[in-house]
Amino acid sequence: MGDGGDSFAQKIAKHILAHNIIDFSHNKHVAEPYYYAWKALKKTDKEACYSTLENAGWLMRDPNAKLNVDKVWSTWHVNPRVHEKFTAQADQERKRRRDFKEAEKLRKAEKS
Repeated sequence: MGDGGDSFAQKIAKHILAHNIIDFSHNKHVAEPYYYAWKALKKTDKEACYSTLENAGWLMRDPNAKLNVDKVWSTWHVNPRVHEKFTAQADQERKRRRDFKEAEKLRKAEKS
């Protein structure tokens, strides 16, 4: 697997933890917030990204899911144990995101 799919799988994992996601939608949780990063991935990296999360037990494909335009499954269920096991990482990711937003607000205020 290329680095692209592996690092994108980590990005998705962090997103799942930060937002306490139970039902995962490719469009809502990947295609919209990470549009440019997702589009920049090779087809094999896109497939590898979801395979990594599925094989690690993070995601389970929704039996009613359809393949979307990118040829990945549209909806997944997040393994509830992920949120139990990675509470510290979830807290760290939420803090990192809050700090980033705060720093961004400060940068914008300094430019004004």
